[in-house]
Amino acid sequence: MVIFLGLLSIGLAIACLGIAVYAVFAKGRRRKFLLLAFGLLVGASISGYAAGTIGITQRSTQLAEMSNSACRTDLVCWAGTVINTAGYLCTPFIEKQAQYGIKWTDKMSETRFESYAWLDEKHGHVRYYGDKAMIMNGKNGDWVIANYSCDYSVLNSAVLGVALREGPLP
Repeated sequence: MVIFLGLLSIGLAIACLGIAVYAVFAKGRRRKFLLLAFGLLVGASISGYAAGTIGITQRSTQLAEMSNSACRTDLVCWAGTVINTAGYLCTPFIEKQAQYGIKWTDKMSETRFESYAWLDEKHGHVRYYGDKAMIMNGKNGDWVIANYSCDYSVLNSAVLGVALREGPLP
């Protein structure tokens, strides 16, 4: 999203330049119209850049809020705030664990993980759990429900380790 907004801002800036050059040679009402269009495009370009900047700084603001001691000791606040990010970053590592193939059974609006627990509270590491996947059984090629876990460092936004097993979560 941030990249899209940045490219949109660049495109609008180029369009502004073209209109400005054309407006220099235009006469009468056309010139006023082109200058108005130029102003609108400059405004849109600036707002697109600002929106992109907000997207970039949103994650750092989120981490700053989480680093306070109240959230750091509350598992729901600490792990629940970044559960979607953890799901996004852990997914490729979980998929690599599947020997014969994996199919995800979650919907687009759902998170990959259903629960979480402290892995190392002192360092802020969390273990996320889920079973919204099916893996191919090596014995007869059937698809079976699989459960998985991901050890995640919330402060560093880093995957520490993953596991994938046959069967639903206990």
